[in-house]
Amino acid sequence: VSIETTKSAASTGTSTLTGSCTFHTIPCGSNISKLIVAVNVESSGLSAGKSTLSESLVLMLILFNRSIPLKMARTFWSSGVLKLAGVQSISTVGLDNINLEKTYVVASNHLSYLDIPLLCKVLPFNLYFVAKKQIKSVPFLGWYMMLTGMFFIDRKNKNKTMESFTSVGKRIKEGKSILIFPEGTRSKTGSIGELKKGAFVLASKARVGILPIKITGTGKIWNVKHGTLKPGNVTVEILKSLPTSSVQSLALNTKIALTNA
Repeated sequence: VSIETTKSAASTGTSTLTGSCTFHTIPCGSNISKLIVAVNVESSGLSAGKSTLSESLVLMLILFNRSIPLKMARTFWSSGVLKLAGVQSISTVGLDNINLEKTYVVASNHLSYLDIPLLCKVLPFNLYFVAKKQIKSVPFLGWYMMLTGMFFIDRKNKNKTMESFTSVGKRIKEGKSILIFPEGTRSKTGSIGELKKGAFVLASKARVGILPIKITGTGKIWNVKHGTLKPGNVTVEILKSLPTSSVQSLALNTKIALTNA
C-alpha cells in the first residue's frame, strides 16, 4: 500500500491512496489550535495542508494495525505540531532510565497542550493516554484517539470513571505503557500541584512501576491563559522509575521526584 500526496501551498489539500480511494483534509487556519485538531502539517514543512493523521487512519483501516497511527503520531504529527507552535529545540535528559522491556505508568507534570505531542516525540515507545471524554467530539483528533485505543474518563460519573480505569488496567497488563497527568489539569504556576491517586492505583494494581517525567518550557511557548504563542526551548527530564508499591507510597515518591527535579 502506498500513499501519494500532491503539493499545495493552500491550507487544504488532497491525499490519494493509490488505486483505491481519495480523501480530503479539513481546512487549517492560522490558529494553532486548529492545526492540532486537523493535524495537517508534517515536520518537513514541505507538505503543509496534508493530513498525516488521515493517511495513518486509512492505513490502519486497511491493515487493521493500531500501531501504525501511533508510530506516525510519534514522528510526523508530533514534530509538525511542535515546529509550528514555535518549539525551537528539545533537550532530553534521562533516556537511559527507560527499560524498553518493561511497561510503565508514565506520570508527568502538565503545563500546556504541547505536552502530549512532546512526549509522543521524545519517548521511544508507543504511548497510550487517558483523556477527558470531551476530547471524543473533537474532529479527527477524537476519532483518531478512539480508533487507536486511547481511554476517556467522565469526571462527573464515578462509576464510568472506574469502568474506564478497569479497561486501562487491562491494557497495562497487556504490556501497554500509559501516560497520565496526575495533577489532573495544567499547572498555572509551573509548580507541581496535588497529585490525584488514579495513576498510582493503576500502577499498584497492575504491579508496574511509575516513570516520572518533568517537563519545562511548554507553558511559556503556548500561554493558554492569554492564547499566545512565543518561540522557545523545552526540556524533558526522564527520572528514574519508581518500583511498584502501595498507592500512598507511589504518590508521595512521585511528588518528591517531580518537585526535586
